[in-house]
Order: sequence, then structure tokens, then C-alpha cells
Amino acid sequence: TPDVLSVPKQRMLAIFCALLAGLVGFFLTGDISVNLVSPDNRLGKLAVKATGGIAMFAFVLVWWLTPWSPVIPDVYRVTVTVTDSQKKPVADARVTSSLGENGKQQGSVWQFDIPTSAKPADGKVTFFAEKKVEYLSGRGEIVLSNDFNPTLTIEMARDTTAKAMAVVVDAADSKVDGAEVWIEHHEEEKTKTAKGRFELPAHGAPGERVMVVVSRPNLPVEKHWLIAGDTNGQITLSK
Repeated sequence: TPDVLSVPKQRMLAIFCALLAGLVGFFLTGDISVNLVSPDNRLGKLAVKATGGIAMFAFVLVWWLTPWSPVIPDVYRVTVTVTDSQKKPVADARVTSSLGENGKQQGSVWQFDIPTSAKPADGKVTFFAEKKVEYLSGRGEIVLSNDFNPTLTIEMARDTTAKAMAVVVDAADSKVDGAEVWIEHHEEEKTKTAKGRFELPAHGAPGERVMVVVSRPNLPVEKHWLIAGDTNGQITLSK
């Protein structure tokens, strides 16, 4: 028997060996039965007793489906569940892995079939989840080892790590130095332009529009939309 089999073949071999063990147990003990006993109890209680062939069948079948099986599957089946910060399942997220985009989606659950031949040397695989329309993202890592059906839950959160950066120019297309700049509702983080440029925490996700406020002495305060994370941004003032 090879050390590694495809999952269907490994399951078939497990059932065959369990049946064989059950028949051997029957011939040795003459018993192949399961006894269920429910004593009179207002709470109800069920006692299960397996003997002879049934006991050996169950023992061998369970053993074959554990990591200690003599023949292991040739595929890791990783189940990834995606939730939001409120622990609610997210059905329209996109999930990928550090090994590629080979996942199959069923609602908020994704299944990744990873061949044992593709297992990294350290066994570590990272999974990434994102929902761009709401700027949600998350990641999680598992280590492939003896468990061929590992599970992982990724909790997504709103990404607010992007920077707001741009060149500020006036109506004559000249760079504006010394203007005070901040993100709307975050005036405490204001900064000043140097050689026309500024950089601030955007309090938004990469690609998200944020409102930038620009203030200059003796001129009206202006507000301009800027794409967070855009390194080529420019704000053109009206004066």
C-alpha cells in the first residue's frame, strides 16, 4: 500500500478495512451487535454498548480517519470561514491564499484543496480575505501538519492604514508652501506643506476617497477629495 492516497481512495480503503475488522471480530466473538439502553429518568439518558464486530468496525474506521492512519490523504482540505468585526458571516468576500487562488466558495465558507506536494517546507499557508466595496480585509495563517482537514476563521476589519499624500498647487500651478493641511474631522493631526507636499494618516483604506482641508492665511479654507494611498495625488487650489 502506498504511503499517500487520494482522499476518495483513502476513505474507501478505510471502510474496507473496518468491514474486514468487523467480520474478524464477529468470527472471534460470535457477536455483532449494538445495545441501546434508556433507563427511566425524567431527564432522559441513553447508554450505548458496542460489542464484538460492531466495536471493532467502529474502532478501525475511526482510526483510519485520524492523523494516525497508516495511509494519509494526498490533499489538505482547508475550510476558511469569513466574518466581519461583529462575528457575522460575510458571504461576498473574496479569499485567496499564499499558494494561489484555488478556493471554492459556499456562502461565507471557502474550501481550499492543497496537494501535499504543494505544502511549503515550514507548512505555513496564509489566507487573505477582502471585501473591497466596504474596504474590509483580514488575514489568517495555518500550519499544515497531521490534520488534513484544518479550519480557519478570518475576521475582517476596515483597513485604515493608508496615507493621504499629495502636492498642493495654486491656480497658477505653483507649489504652495506652509499651507496647513488636515483630514476632515482630524484637525489635531494637521501638518504644513513643504515644497508643496504633505503626508498624513488618511483614516481610510487604500483607494478610499477622503476629504482634505487646506488652510492659508487671509484666504478661504478649501476642501478637496483625495484618494487614500495614491502617491501621485495633487490638489489644485482655486486661488
